[in-house]
Amino acid sequence: MPASANLCAVVRHALLEAPLPAWSISLSVTLALLVGSACLEVWLKYLARKLNPEDAVFWPTWIATGTVAIGGSVIDGLVRNLNIPVLQVVLAFGSILFGFSVLPKILEKKGYDPATGRVINWWWIVLAHLWAVVILLSAVAVGVEIYDFS
Repeated sequence: MPASANLCAVVRHALLEAPLPAWSISLSVTLALLVGSACLEVWLKYLARKLNPEDAVFWPTWIATGTVAIGGSVIDGLVRNLNIPVLQVVLAFGSILFGFSVLPKILEKKGYDPATGRVINWWWIVLAHLWAVVILLSAVAVGVEIYDFS
């Protein structure tokens, strides 16, 4: 049997037959949604106008989306008397607080030109994107716990 057939069999087994832990499925879905939403956002901007480098800035949208998702899950869980993971919710809201208070101030000083609002340091924007991913993953983790998807 050729080596490529063995590789295909291993990949098929890993993707389709091996049981996956719930966290890996949640992580995969979250990351796929992040990439998909970013691509759709850029596509919509492209349809409306010429693209510019700032079109690669997604952290505000992702932080806002994660905040709404966590808030909605917690409110729904409270209304329906579901199990609310207190520690996870506190940590998630702590990361949201950082994302809405400290992170924009850091980016104002380090990531953007105060006069024009243009990106001057992409490393800070990448770090902001990573923090936004943490908030979105927190939303997924809280939702999995509240709705018992594990």
